[in-house]
Amino acid sequence: AAPKNRAAVPKLLALAETDGLLVQVEKGLYLHAETMELLKNQLLDALLEKGSMTLGEIRELFETSRKYAVPICEYFDRIGLTERRGDDRVLKTVTQCENPTENA
Repeated sequence: AAPKNRAAVPKLLALAETDGLLVQVEKGLYLHAETMELLKNQLLDALLEKGSMTLGEIRELFETSRKYAVPICEYFDRIGLTERRGDDRVLKTVTQCENPTENA
């Protein structure tokens, strides 16, 4: 809206992201870090209860449109919180494999 200040916006967004105030969900889409934490906790709780959720269910959980639910889900996939399995999202589990040790 203010052409004079337009050039400063990317720098301000980068600064806010570096300071942990904003999270870049995708190019051009930022959410406040506290909002992302709330969404993450909501999703964790729901997935722990249900096991898996469709995008539509997640959209309803977040009370948002598909326009925002898709990039948010993709962000959670990218950071390793969830993974997509078909039409569902599930919590991504990290398994640690132990190498058997040989007795000499």
